[in-house]
This record gives sequence, structure tokens and C-alpha cells, in this order.
Amino acid sequence: MYGPLIQHEGAFSMSINKVPKVPFAQIANAALRDKRLSYTARGILAHVLSNAGEWDAGMAYLRSQSDFEGQKAIQKALNQLTELGYRVVVKHQRADGRWESWVEWFHEPQQK
Repeated sequence: MYGPLIQHEGAFSMSINKVPKVPFAQIANAALRDKRLSYTARGILAHVLSNAGEWDAGMAYLRSQSDFEGQKAIQKALNQLTELGYRVVVKHQRADGRWESWVEWFHEPQQK
């Protein structure tokens, strides 16, 4: 239904694709109402899905967006999003033997 949103972890930047540049967010209700996610995880998911284009989505950036959640709370929320399939970490070995990784974000949980 919705395409993936991609975060490249190597440089701690994020490339968001298939998100319209409009002054409002369109996020699946199912994601916002998923009882398996904490409110922190839902907020991070909504924040990520509401942004388009290239932007820094590393831990420092996420921490700077809230005066309340610290690194442990944010990491716990990211782990929830990963465990449930809203956030998928992809690792790929290039032809030159080096590894690269990126994160794909989804409006709906992906099956593992």
C-alpha cells in the first residue's frame, strides 16, 4: 500500500521517499493506534513519516526534538519500531567488500 521510507545509517542522514511535501502529515491510523507501540514509539514514527527529503535522523537529532525523552527512551522506542516491522534495518555488502546499512520506515508493519 505505502512505499518504504529510507534512512541511510552510514552517514546518519535520512532520505525519505514517497512522502508528499504538504503542510500536514498523512499517517496510517493503524500505526498511530497500534497498542503494541509505546506513545514514544508512535511519536517518533509520526515524526519520521511526516518529513520529506534528506534530513538528519540520528540519535542526536531525535534527542533534540524533545526536552523529555532521553537516549534510552528513544532507543527503546526505535527497538519497538524495529521489532514490530515499522522500521527495518537493511545491511548490504558492496562489491568492494565494505558493508553499508540503511533503515526503511513503513506506515504498516512488515513481516520478517
